[in-house]
Amino acid sequence: MNQQMFSQKRSLRIGSSVTVGHYLLDNYLQVVKTTMPNLHFDIMISNTESIEEAILANHLDIAIVEGIVESSRVCQVDLEEDELVAVLSADYPIEQPITQLQDLNLLPWIAREEGSHRRNQFELDLKERKIHPKVVFSATNLDTILQAVEHQYGFAVLSKFAFEEAQKKQNLERLSFADYHCPRSIRAIYRKDVEKDPLIKGVLHCIQSDLQKGSDYASSENNTDGTGLLFSKDVEPGDK
Repeated sequence: MNQQMFSQKRSLRIGSSVTVGHYLLDNYLQVVKTTMPNLHFDIMISNTESIEEAILANHLDIAIVEGIVESSRVCQVDLEEDELVAVLSADYPIEQPITQLQDLNLLPWIAREEGSHRRNQFELDLKERKIHPKVVFSATNLDTILQAVEHQYGFAVLSKFAFEEAQKKQNLERLSFADYHCPRSIRAIYRKDVEKDPLIKGVLHCIQSDLQKGSDYASSENNTDGTGLLFSKDVEPGDK
């Protein structure tokens, strides 16, 4: 049955939120394509709210998002860990240190589009703590937001994936807070009435297996003696 499913020419309507679409989706699709070479992808990239609506309306089969999903009719499967971080130009003139979350009130804010606010845990936490930085710039495009940060318009709230990639090319720094951090997960979502669909299960299995291999490899690399060789079970790191 698996061979028949994987050999068939089928279409997968897959969606992703903006950050996933920029930094992670292509890797996921490459992994799936390796196992299911006859699969055709129809892709939609938008904010999490729009992606969730498309899933519920049966316009998408499956999606991968990082924002908050609200419907009880949707299955959510964690794929990998992410974190929301506040970032600023390394050259931004700061008058006093930013050490607590409430210190963001001292900085202008480069915000995402209105529809993203209630799906972003960092921004919800700011609101709950009654922290209201002044919004001086709003944009829907992630590259535009990064450019605005680099040009010192203010700070922005980004995925760690977006920050780490942007930092390779742009002079950005992450703001750290003694009283706050915002972990979250990258998740696959699909309607509960299709959770037994072999195609959905197959796609999820491909992605999860690849991520697990990467995790196992990273764990192995962290247990080396500096030469790239793993310690054997009967030799302690300090032994000669």
